[in-house]
Order: sequence, then structure tokens, then C-alpha cells
Amino acid sequence: MLDLGHHRQLFSSKHKTTGLNVQVLYDLEGNPIWISGPVDGRDHDVAALAASRLLDGLGPRNC
Repeated sequence: MLDLGHHRQLFSSKHKTTGLNVQVLYDLEGNPIWISGPVDGRDHDVAALAASRLLDGLGPRNC
């Protein structure tokens, strides 16, 4: 198993452990159509989504 304990930027205070945050977009049939790169585990989902820039190319009709 990969030991990430010494990487404080990956530590989630909420979950009391280290990890990464990955955002995944699925179509209505459940097929993955986009996967973000990993961000620090301490980042909130909203911050991870903003960092992914997925929503930058979508207009109001797509959200």
C-alpha cells in the first residue's frame, strides 16, 4: 500500500486520513465521460471542481 502520511497537503481533517480528490462526470446511462486529474485530499469538492475547469466551457443551458 502507498504511504502518503508524510504529505500534509493530502491530509483531510474531516476524514482524518490522507487521500486524493478526483471528480468524475457520468452520462445518464452511468458511463464515465470525463475524469479530472487528482487534487490534494484536503480540498473540498467545490474547490476540486473549480480546479478542474470542467464548468468553464459550459453555458447556462448545459448546467
